[in-house]
Amino acid sequence: MANQRGDSETLAYILGQLQASLDRIGDACLALDPNLRCVFANESAATLLGESKETLMINNTVISNNPFFEPEILTAFKAAISTQQQQFLEVPARDSKAWYAYRIYPDTQGISVFIETLPGYAQTSKARKEATDNMQRLMDELPNGMLLADIQTRNFVYANRAICDMFGYTAEEFEQLSPVQLHPEYETQRVIETFTSMLEGKTSHLTNLDSLHKDGHIFTVDISAVIVSFKGRPCISGLFQDVTERKQLAELETKAKETIAASEMLMRQAQDIGNMGSWEIRHSDYHIKWSETTCRIFDINSSDFEPTHSFFMQFVYILKMWSW
Repeated sequence: MANQRGDSETLAYILGQLQASLDRIGDACLALDPNLRCVFANESAATLLGESKETLMINNTVISNNPFFEPEILTAFKAAISTQQQQFLEVPARDSKAWYAYRIYPDTQGISVFIETLPGYAQTSKARKEATDNMQRLMDELPNGMLLADIQTRNFVYANRAICDMFGYTAEEFEQLSPVQLHPEYETQRVIETFTSMLEGKTSHLTNLDSLHKDGHIFTVDISAVIVSFKGRPCISGLFQDVTERKQLAELETKAKETIAASEMLMRQAQDIGNMGSWEIRHSDYHIKWSETTCRIFDINSSDFEPTHSFFMQFVYILKMWSW
């Protein structure tokens, strides 16, 4: 019992020291359970949220009810919990005097959130705008199509030039569309299921997806996706590659193989009916293959016989001698 009491006291001391350390750091620190209830908050977090630590922790306050958190932040919290992937966001404060940088770390018990206040809104905003403009120029020049869809609304918020050419829509028209509208009805369920799986981190690729051009014609794409932050909003980024030609070539190859197989079957049937044999020779190594009818004509068991070029020539020579 004494040892257990000693261990408990040691653990309590360590936890107390940890809490004291977190209280001294400048960043706001929160620990939330999967239902976004607060299980820990340091002094900076309490100040930022305008509530006492006791109110936040003892009452297990559901932080989604706190007006401090914008909808996109709550969406990022939920995405971190569902995908078990870290999330990093920078969003402007409501008073437009600072930025808040969110670092969200998930585990099976919930998420740990660190909120850093970034001073100098004007400088940060200018740098952010320049970085966004530069990134957008790079995305516009990508040879593959790119679309960004808002995770919360599922509407498109960005379309590069290649995707506009691919689908025939302008960037402004894309903003009025949803992902399912870019594909035929028979692909709707597949699009919805894959979009959900991508948000949950279960998949990042979708192949051979039939897509619908603005003029109505069908083409096929492969899509690779990743979750990103775009202008302070959590989005899913999709990179589109037109694989219509590849699919058509694959279909032609399949049809050609089927045609060859059917022709070979018809030839075998014709040979059987007409009692005509045939043989094939591969010039690279002189490998010879006799048809079943040929083997039957010469009374040879095809399962025990593997003809060679030299044997075939000897066999023909002997037959020629016999023909005298």
